[in-house]
Amino acid sequence: MSQFKKDLLRELQPMSLSAEKKQLIATKSKAKVHNQKRRVNWQYRIVLATFTVFALGFGYLLRQQGDSANSLQGASPDEALTTINWSILDNDILKTILFFSFFIVLRFLLKRGLRKRGKGLPVCVECGEEWSYREALKQSMKNGGTTCPYCTKKQYRTKKSVKKTAMLNFFIPFITLVPHLFTNILLGIVVYAICAAYMLFSLSPYYMELQEDDPINEPFW
Repeated sequence: MSQFKKDLLRELQPMSLSAEKKQLIATKSKAKVHNQKRRVNWQYRIVLATFTVFALGFGYLLRQQGDSANSLQGASPDEALTTINWSILDNDILKTILFFSFFIVLRFLLKRGLRKRGKGLPVCVECGEEWSYREALKQSMKNGGTTCPYCTKKQYRTKKSVKKTAMLNFFIPFITLVPHLFTNILLGIVVYAICAAYMLFSLSPYYMELQEDDPINEPFW
């Protein structure tokens, strides 16, 4: 009986982690902190760039408005105001600012909805590790199975997450229509392509969910 107790106590004693295991845990922790810092820096740069575009755009519009007002000094106040308003609406810089603003606000609302539903970056079904944003983005662009960067376990995206990610491609077909709203069609193509890519790349990792079995083998009903 005493021997059984000794064996039981020996089994229940906390096992000391090997040097390799400790190094692996430390590396994962550092990588996670580094990814979080990079994500914060990336969001800060986006906000700063948006503010800069707003400032430059409005400065340019005010200058153009002043030039238009000087050129219309001989016209009546109502005619001058109407002409200035239409000239502002025809300005491609204002349209660019409006497009960027719309997509940034839309992305913010969609991301907020995901957070309210408790959605985040994908988590491995085997080891339970949360994937980094870069790894999730890279894997979300692939078809078929994916491999966990931590435990190398092969897993698959759920049908539901594939459908949700495909919904982000909804903006792509409009690239043939929206640029015609711009005076410079080439500028419209570039602006809309940047906005659509921004939506796809910034949100697709958060719609990614993983499962162990291949969804192709699942029934359609």
